[in-house]
Amino acid sequence: MFGKNQPIDVVIIGGGFSGSKMAMDLLQNHQARSVVLIEKNEGMIGGGLAYGAACADSMHQTNLPASRMKGTSYNLDFDFLSGFEDKFSPDRRKVMNRREYGEFIKRRLTRMKARYDDFQIIQGEVHDIKEKGHFNIVSLADGTEIKARHTVIATGNSELKRLPCLSDEVLSDLDIAERVTVNQWDVNEKSKLKNIPRYGSVLIVGTGLSGDDAFRSLLHSGFRGNVIMASRNGYRHFPYRNKHKDLKPYRNSVPAFMWQIRAGNYSPKEVLQSALNEFEQLTGIHVNLETGQLRRKTLWERASQTIRPVPYSSEEVLNNWQRYVPEIAEFLEPKEFGKVISQYGALLNTLRVGAGYDVSREIRNAQKLGARPFLSIKTANLMDVSLSSAGQKLNVTYKDTETGEEQVWQVDHIISSLGPNYDFSRSNHSLWQNLYRRGYASTHATGVGLDVNKNGLLAGAKTITAIGPVTAGQRMLDDGIIGPPAYSVPGMSSSIDRAREAVAQKIRKSVSRNQGAAPKLSPELERLKYAW
Repeated sequence: MFGKNQPIDVVIIGGGFSGSKMAMDLLQNHQARSVVLIEKNEGMIGGGLAYGAACADSMHQTNLPASRMKGTSYNLDFDFLSGFEDKFSPDRRKVMNRREYGEFIKRRLTRMKARYDDFQIIQGEVHDIKEKGHFNIVSLADGTEIKARHTVIATGNSELKRLPCLSDEVLSDLDIAERVTVNQWDVNEKSKLKNIPRYGSVLIVGTGLSGDDAFRSLLHSGFRGNVIMASRNGYRHFPYRNKHKDLKPYRNSVPAFMWQIRAGNYSPKEVLQSALNEFEQLTGIHVNLETGQLRRKTLWERASQTIRPVPYSSEEVLNNWQRYVPEIAEFLEPKEFGKVISQYGALLNTLRVGAGYDVSREIRNAQKLGARPFLSIKTANLMDVSLSSAGQKLNVTYKDTETGEEQVWQVDHIISSLGPNYDFSRSNHSLWQNLYRRGYASTHATGVGLDVNKNGLLAGAKTITAIGPVTAGQRMLDDGIIGPPAYSVPGMSSSIDRAREAVAQKIRKSVSRNQGAAPKLSPELERLKYAW
């Protein structure tokens, strides 16, 4: 076992944005003497799924402009913005290719590695963590063990949602599996897209931001066939402008529905209806919860219904309302609040952030008659996937959401773009299975992510902290951030900083109990190091 006598101060599992930020800030602030960052895939270092190797050839862009892609120390933010202006554009209001941001973080990691002898990045897959007294033992799949004072889980969006019709049992048929991309961010799975006939047909499951990314990958790979983008409600994110504007704070300091909550004599249903009415007055968007449909009021309707002549965007309103989410969650209680998020999560995600200007324009153009590729957006519940009788295509049985009729699509390929899954209790990965089995991990009361305290410490552990998207449930209760912003660079940063301060304090206590010099990597770990 490495570190048996002198343990590593911090072991970080996951080399994406969250793990990289934690490592760099611990070292820059001299809060840890030795840090080991473990990443399974070399292409994910610095960028993770969102900004890593999977974005290299897909033209995936950030939906936030450079000026809002902040998240680490002041110096790092300054260096990033300066580099963006020098290399890409003098206008910070424009978006950028995601891979470029990942490469920027990776370059900073390389500098940190050269500067700090006791900072190492090793390749490996962690399958277990076991606490022993004031330390823990991190076990890798190849049998390597590392003794650490504290371990930080920063695995990001490692688990993805999947429909029952695309279960492991269905995909055990290799003829079907080779025609289905379950994880569009996995470099190996993306290679399947090269086998799609240029003028074939593709079904993208999901109409959100991940679906947009999948379409853009097809478009820029030279695909010129037909694309169906389908989801239960067909929600589409509003498009951002080419140059982002700062969000406007509106003057209503406290929403009317909050006074109802504080009065204590209104039912949750009455509060919800009040919030929808106020949202419509501010944005001009009517939300029908029964049908799940959104409708933007016309100029004539706004003029006759006391709606602002120039309405706020849904993002501006929800951004201002998020400060009240902790109070709303307390009013409903976390479990009931989690049910609301589960039921209306897709709607909130759609209204909370917009889609990038370029991809929105490309999707709009692809919906025009005669466009190549041609895109149609459908509302449907997928029921079954099977191989066609000729064995050349997939039969996708679905129920049309509007008519209720069962119909069949025949497609050459399916891309699942449903986004991340935060119920780790059902994960097939050995790390999550062992954490739940040992009682260290449990599901958050909202049903979203892990049960952690405000500083990210796992509810059943003393030396294991989680950061980033896996703590989304607690982020809602603490910071009020719901939907995509909870997983964005600026959205995650404050919670990662809180976790870092708490980890640093625990390390100081551990070091004072067990004085000793910082350990060096053993030959056992040297072979796992990335050759940068």
